[in-house]
Amino acid sequence: MVLMMRKKSRTMSDISSNKTTEDLVQKIGNRFLLNLVLSKRVRQLKNGHFPRINVPVGVNTTDIAMEEVRQGKIGLSILFSF
Repeated sequence: MVLMMRKKSRTMSDISSNKTTEDLVQKIGNRFLLNLVLSKRVRQLKNGHFPRINVPVGVNTTDIAMEEVRQGKIGLSILFSF
């Protein structure tokens, strides 16, 4: 049996080592709008939309949505898309 060693991919903890939301709140404006943006994006991801960032397999949708906001890939405009 041959075991193949994969190159260690970046994990979400490597991508966003600071899990606080203060930087996200500053990008969006306030914590209530942030909650709306994140919840809509998480719903989109769960319904089959592709992440706008490169993420390893197995990362949960909330972490993906937060990192997308952190990198500026999504913002308030998501609230007005259908």
